[in-house]
Amino acid sequence: MFPLATAQELTALLIYEDAGYEAEDGVIRFMVADPIDDWSDTEQVQLRLPGVVDKAKSAARRQRIQEILGPLAGRPRCLDCITKRIEAFYRPARSGTKSDLR
Repeated sequence: MFPLATAQELTALLIYEDAGYEAEDGVIRFMVADPIDDWSDTEQVQLRLPGVVDKAKSAARRQRIQEILGPLAGRPRCLDCITKRIEAFYRPARSGTKSDLR
């Protein structure tokens, strides 16, 4: 499992290995990320909310985020798409308007 934050491209499809370049030999090593088919499957994705210490609140928020990301299941990974959906989820809370955060 690879942290999405380390993806170098907005599509997050290519994951470059550390020291994966051998310029003299003309070699670049990378992997193509599989689509996430189930956002609640911890073998495919792990959602961490380090700032939420209440376990019930954390579980409820993770479930809501999984629902929000659900429409992206089975599609090629798109960091921009994921980011926009997550930001839209949190934006109302930051602006002081009513949100569905739990």
